Amino acid sequence: ITVSNYFYQDGAGPYALDAIEFSDGTSWDVATVKQKVLQGTSGADNLTGFASNDSMNGLAGNDTLSGGNGNDVLDGGDGTDVLYGGAGDDTLSGGAGTNDSLTGDAGNDTYLFAAGEGHTSINNYDTSTSRHDVLRFLEGINSGDVAVTRNSSNLYLTLTSSGEKITVSNYFYQDGAGPYVLDAIEFSDGTSWDVATVKQKTLQGTSGADNLTGFASNDSMNGLAGNDTLSGGNGNDVLDGGDGTDVLYGGSGDDTLSGGAGTNDSLTGDAGNDTYLFAAGEGHTSINNYDISVGRHDVLRFLEGINPGEVAVTRDSSNLYLALAGTGEKITVSSYFYQDGAGPYILDAIEFSDGTSWDVATVKQKTLQGTSGADNLTGFASNDTIDGLEGNDSLNGAAGNDILLGGMGNDTLSGSDGNDVLEGGDGSDMLYGGSGDDTLSGGAGVNDSLTGDAGNDTYLFAAGEGNTSINNYDTSTSRHDVLRFLEGINSGDVAVTR
Repeated sequence: ITVSNYFYQDGAGPYALDAIEFSDGTSWDVATVKQKVLQGTSGADNLTGFASNDSMNGLAGNDTLSGGNGNDVLDGGDGTDVLYGGAGDDTLSGGAGTNDSLTGDAGNDTYLFAAGEGHTSINNYDTSTSRHDVLRFLEGINSGDVAVTRNSSNLYLTLTSSGEKITVSNYFYQDGAGPYVLDAIEFSDGTSWDVATVKQKTLQGTSGADNLTGFASNDSMNGLAGNDTLSGGNGNDVLDGGDGTDVLYGGSGDDTLSGGAGTNDSLTGDAGNDTYLFAAGEGHTSINNYDISVGRHDVLRFLEGINPGEVAVTRDSSNLYLALAGTGEKITVSSYFYQDGAGPYILDAIEFSDGTSWDVATVKQKTLQGTSGADNLTGFASNDTIDGLEGNDSLNGAAGNDILLGGMGNDTLSGSDGNDVLEGGDGSDMLYGGSGDDTLSGGAGVNDSLTGDAGNDTYLFAAGEGNTSINNYDTSTSRHDVLRFLEGINSGDVAVTR
């Protein structure tokens, strides 16, 4: 029998039957009928409540329960259930089963979760004024039994003993101040977490591989062990990777980043006045300090026990390398020398615990200091002096009016642009002046090779410099290239042959 529009106006309209009677004398009024349509079965039920305070239990089967208006109590029972509280102060429980979906809607709603209920998803979108929505863990689940994690804007609450999980969708929308939050998460031991507590718990690392994301506030994160990814977001954040190979992103704000013990940590500060910390024993750390914020002051700070004399400064292309002597530990600052060290990747200062501080000019000069080994040194757009000292060195002046000193060893010197002075020193050296008015001297040794290139070049030769070869190919206009014999060599001392 179909009674059309029986429930129009919530069963109080003109279509209702005032009584349904049976031959055994039983009679159902409207209230009884309304209650009976809210009773679940062992099958897949679709139950819809009324404006009154309704109670529904889907029992077995994959059920859909909708409370409608009123302060309703919805229990999905067994199966994969979908519950909608509707307006009012509702209580929702997915019941035994897996993948239950609970939506509270407007009002002060309470979500119940007991051990054995599997995976439950909560959508708590609620814009009602003065709302107070709660997730309550039932008997046997204490606060220490629940791991708190975050992925994007979603909150995950996982029972560590069983792997059962609650997902609260969009909990962190608007940095946890949006309409999806739960105002409290309560436990049977009396513990209650507010939003601030939940946010802090998502920033706590573990012994595994963590992915932690901060908020607009000033956050503190420590990844502990494992290969972690820490993202500070906005705010002045403190990020410590801990053990393992970690990736740290400071985000906007004045952040402090430390890779911690381990190897191959990657640190990116982003906008703001960022500080990178490095201690002995932290292995190889890479820094990407791209920062175009106005008035920024980004710093690399070596901690106690690392002195300036223990740090070797070298360059490869646009990258800066800072190596701790005798340890193999190294910091790579990517693209530090982009735009000749005036670009957005530089560190404004490199500081030491003894009070020493290196600015960019100091760092650039240190990359031009040779050693007793084979050095590969490249100058800048400024007027540089590069001294290779001992070893078979490769020196390149780049732009500017540079002085290149090969020193001992078989060296290769390239002046590049500018009016350069190239002195090979001891050994069999190869000198290339490049464009500009260059002065080239092979120095003591044998078999030096000198190439002037474009410009008005001067080749110097002194007694005792052995065999020197000059290649003066130069098609520049109005060129004036000169070979000058130095003190002690007169015209009569030189035999000319072909």
